[in-house]
Amino acid sequence: AGGDAGGLTLRRLLTHHGGLPPNRYAGMYRTADEPATPLPADALYFAQPPGLVYAYSNIGVELAAQALEAAGKATYPELLREKVLLPLHLDGAGFDPRDDDARGHRKGKVLAPTLARERAALGLKASLYDLARFAEALTGPDAARYTALYDDGGTATPLDLDYRNGLAFSV
Repeated sequence: AGGDAGGLTLRRLLTHHGGLPPNRYAGMYRTADEPATPLPADALYFAQPPGLVYAYSNIGVELAAQALEAAGKATYPELLREKVLLPLHLDGAGFDPRDDDARGHRKGKVLAPTLARERAALGLKASLYDLARFAEALTGPDAARYTALYDDGGTATPLDLDYRNGLAFSV
């Protein structure tokens, strides 16, 4: 609502130039035994025109994941696993709760695993080993394979004041 959806692109969503609001907090997290809920319709509006300025948006990342699911004919977790996690040997990363996940506590009791509604933006879990492997991939001997992740997303956006926001920053 309130804007031109034709100005949205995957790059704008992933570099946080989609013009969407940052988050909708109500219902953002749930326990694993609660049903998943979609983004609320009143969270889908333009805070500013697409491409105007960098503004972090979990909602934009979630919409990008939904577009990738529709185009890829697979779920976002499946696509991420096949296209990113497995090729980089990030074997411990994923979206499903595991028995060894850290758990919150309230009044001396262990809470159920918590899952994010915006799974693409907030739901990926990784071990320190996986994070180190990812950093190695981006900076190690084969880093040239990932130069597209560093393409500037904000240099052509005057209101970003030459802030260089490539995809790697958002990852």
